[in-house]
Amino acid sequence: MRAEAVILVTLLGVVAAGPGYAVFDFGEDLKDFCTPSTPTHNVERCLGYITGAFDMLELHEVAIGPDGEAPKKTVCVPKGKTNVDVGQVVISYIYDNPGELNLPAAALIANALVKDFPCPK
Repeated sequence: MRAEAVILVTLLGVVAAGPGYAVFDFGEDLKDFCTPSTPTHNVERCLGYITGAFDMLELHEVAIGPDGEAPKKTVCVPKGKTNVDVGQVVISYIYDNPGELNLPAAALIANALVKDFPCPK
């Protein structure tokens, strides 16, 4: 039991000492698991990733900053749109913008949402 605890603490230290910025999936990865003809296709992962990134973008846009102000809202999805609708927009954007596949997947998703669902000025 003690040896297992030492190994766990050591592993946690290695993880904690890793880089402060990590990207787990890039646009190319998102394209692969959103494309039915690829071996890594996984519709649940595709839609889940897009929905999660959307939710985090929404959270960021409503969170109150240290100055007491919320950031300017950049994405305004019309009422009645579903996560499947948002997913279709993102997947279309991926295919229309192959030059962005090197970006982190979450950034690519944000770009798609800002383009297709901009907030009124």
